[in-house]
Amino acid sequence: MSEVARVSAAVDRFPGEPIWLELATTDPERSLAFYGGLLGWTADASDSLDGAATLRLHGDHVARLVPMPDDGWIVYLKVLDAGAAAAAVEANGGRVEVGPSMAGDLGVLLIATDPSGARVGFWQPGTHPGFGAENEPGAPAWFELHTLDFAAAVPFYRNVAGWQTVSMGDSDEFRMVVHGEPGEARVGIYDAARDDLDDESAWMPYFAVADAETAARRIRELGGALLDQPVDTPFGRVAHATDPLGTLFTVIQLPEAS
Repeated sequence: MSEVARVSAAVDRFPGEPIWLELATTDPERSLAFYGGLLGWTADASDSLDGAATLRLHGDHVARLVPMPDDGWIVYLKVLDAGAAAAAVEANGGRVEVGPSMAGDLGVLLIATDPSGARVGFWQPGTHPGFGAENEPGAPAWFELHTLDFAAAVPFYRNVAGWQTVSMGDSDEFRMVVHGEPGEARVGIYDAARDDLDDESAWMPYFAVADAETAARRIRELGGALLDQPVDTPFGRVAHATDPLGTLFTVIQLPEAS
């Protein structure tokens, strides 16, 4: 299991930091029922589940649900120039899948695959500034790339997203870097090559919950799977899980809720 770096609530996001989150799903209704039941998310009434839907927590936007042929999370990192990010992706061993594409006046999106095979998004914000809620029960609290090729992933995010990486550990038992100073960072890369949780490289969001044990029970009740029991870490009480479609995520009870 990886460490998780604590993040503090802030409106402004610096380049390279997570700014938005999408859930790619083959079954939108089932996904909405699960995350709505677990985290209290609702879909905008104006959106149809036949298409994409904005997901909200108490009125604040926290993610977007997008029907796709594959299930998984897409974490978007803030960039100042999506076109330059696309060129950097290709120059650093990644592959552009979508974009750069204008999303009206909301911003410019880019979706790519990093050299370790993980899908990642980049967002050049316009009128859409990113998350409306963070670090409260039901909202995103931390973002972590679980990679099977740590040596390739770290320089990719340095060069493409401008990360300033700080090591949290560098041994075969635990290897991880974060972008920024520990305690202030919002995102990191974990070496998952020896982790039983992962059979492919993927981004994993952490969602804050009021009580880890209650969330663990609710995950099972809603058809998800609990991959380990809640355990204390220096940053909160965490448990890894998958939703009913097999998408990996983590719940974290932040210290203030203890």
